[in-house]
Amino acid sequence: MKDKSDKLNTSHLGMAGDKKPIYVIEHLSPALKSLHAATRLKAKQKDYKFVWVKSGRIYVRKNESTEYSTIFDAEIFDSRYVVYRRDRMGDKLGSGVLIAVSNKFTSFKISNYNSECEDLWVKVRISRGKSWEYLKVSAVYLPQPLNQNTLKTYIDNTNKIMDEHTTKYTLIADFLELNDFKQFNNVPNCNNKFLDLVLCNSDIVNINECPDPIRSVDAHHSPLEISIEITPSRNKHLKLSHKLIFFKGDYDLIKKELSDISWEDELLPLNDLNDMVDKFYQIMYKIINKHIPKIKKCSNGHPVWSNTHLIYLLKQKQTYHSRYKLYKNPLDMAEFKYLRSDCGKLIRVCYNKYISNIKVEIGKNPKYFWAHLSNKRKESFGLPPSMFLGM
Repeated sequence: MKDKSDKLNTSHLGMAGDKKPIYVIEHLSPALKSLHAATRLKAKQKDYKFVWVKSGRIYVRKNESTEYSTIFDAEIFDSRYVVYRRDRMGDKLGSGVLIAVSNKFTSFKISNYNSECEDLWVKVRISRGKSWEYLKVSAVYLPQPLNQNTLKTYIDNTNKIMDEHTTKYTLIADFLELNDFKQFNNVPNCNNKFLDLVLCNSDIVNINECPDPIRSVDAHHSPLEISIEITPSRNKHLKLSHKLIFFKGDYDLIKKELSDISWEDELLPLNDLNDMVDKFYQIMYKIINKHIPKIKKCSNGHPVWSNTHLIYLLKQKQTYHSRYKLYKNPLDMAEFKYLRSDCGKLIRVCYNKYISNIKVEIGKNPKYFWAHLSNKRKESFGLPPSMFLGM
């Protein structure tokens, strides 16, 4: 029988002197290295005794008497998603609930909403034009047999959360209909039954069978693709999402159509001045869109003086910042600070070069000046859309 004390050491390699242990670790990708480092930090915080890697997977174990669990985030989801989990600890591994949110959205885990049941709560920030709203998402699994106390615990917790918020928000849960929720799942399982419920308190949910599931399909629980339609808020006046080519417009048809409009019939029936202005703009924009050709705007969301290298560094900086928030890896924070410093230097270089070019070209073509003013008005920290002379 092999002696456990005679583990791999320097003597096995023919090295003289005291025996010193030799450790072998798998070669990991950069993403798994970050995940491994974050796992070790989290294991230390949670008093987990063992963390190891085997066949490209990261395992943790509380102590010698507990079962091990494995981390699958990096295997199922890539860096485009932020993963929130609540794993079930016990004799059944690989169980629990999970919510993955695209890193295009800012999201947070709401830990204080968790009940004694197997539920997970996440808050996602949604843009509504110039304002923000929050979408609260919950995933819960209640394994059979379901007892009355467990059911009551989740209902009481959900009622408490609903009572805390007077603003309208959406909740999605794999549970039962409550608090005026409607059930939207129309995809039956192999027995033509609906074991998984998708509940929402607003008619903005569309359910389809998932065409490309991320894991093997359970015949009793069909994979679902859930789409939520959120209409961004709009200003009263139409904001064009394209660029109009005015010099190619058909102004003869525009004059004819304007002369055919009976403004008294259009505006006098309206009693409020604001309604009249809205009606006027509605007519004008309709004619403009009809007779002025347009092209789509090509905007990357960055200032006009940005170059490709700066945009690349800004994206890298955001990536490492998101990874640090997710894994709390100090190496990611160090890389983020390094990129932030480089971005600051390159921003100053690009902007100064842009201003210098405008100074050179403004004498030849005054349009550069007005284009610069137009860009400044589009910036949140630039010129206001209108200014007034006064004390």
